[in-house]
Amino acid sequence: MNRISPIVILMVAILTGCSVHRPMETAVTSLEVPESFSWSTEFEAPAKWWEQFDDPNLTNLVEIALQSNYSIRSAWSRLDQADQLARISGASRYPSLNVELTGARIEYAEGTGPMSADESESYQAAATISWQLDIWRKIANASHASALDAEASRFNMEATAQTIAASVADTWFALVAERETLRLLSDQAAVSRNYLDLVEFRFSNGLASALEVYQQRSAVAAVEALVPESVATVKVLENTLNLLMGREPGTPIPEVLNLPE
Repeated sequence: MNRISPIVILMVAILTGCSVHRPMETAVTSLEVPESFSWSTEFEAPAKWWEQFDDPNLTNLVEIALQSNYSIRSAWSRLDQADQLARISGASRYPSLNVELTGARIEYAEGTGPMSADESESYQAAATISWQLDIWRKIANASHASALDAEASRFNMEATAQTIAASVADTWFALVAERETLRLLSDQAAVSRNYLDLVEFRFSNGLASALEVYQQRSAVAAVEALVPESVATVKVLENTLNLLMGREPGTPIPEVLNLPE
């Protein structure tokens, strides 16, 4: 009896399993890619952009923040300081006038003063004008640098104000959304508890299994576990808003559950 070599069997199996791969033919698209893209426009954002939301509560919160926020007040102080320094530096470019007034009063023993006077008074006034010749423009350059510092402080104050306004708007909308989430979770928890009562009633009458009861209890616990987290998030957002407005934590925030259009 002839026996087939294992090597021959292996080669036959390999050749049998191999087949010619033919890639799928894909349709050629007619999309033409342009050589370059260009788009430009001019748009000037309104100064009080938060009023575009037409939300009176948001407008009120932003206005309070712009008046009472500690970062804004600090920026205003830096701007005022820079303006005063610019004025002082610029004053060196002009002549300075120094006026000095002195007076003296002398008392003498009886009859010993000039012309037998008992006392005498004397006053002197002097005025000097000085002006430093700025040949190398040292004073002018220092004054210009101070003016630029004041302008930079003004831009920094405006940037700070925009940042505070954006933070108030972002926190306010997040608070409104989280309050709505908390309301939905509370409603869902109430519905789940009612359904649990129904399942337990069906189980007591032999119409539901113990597995259904345990599954519904698990669903109720899962929803109720989300409520405290949402409550904590609401408190954090409320305190953040109060901080942005320079108010104490716990100050009431308007109860709103609807986002603007």
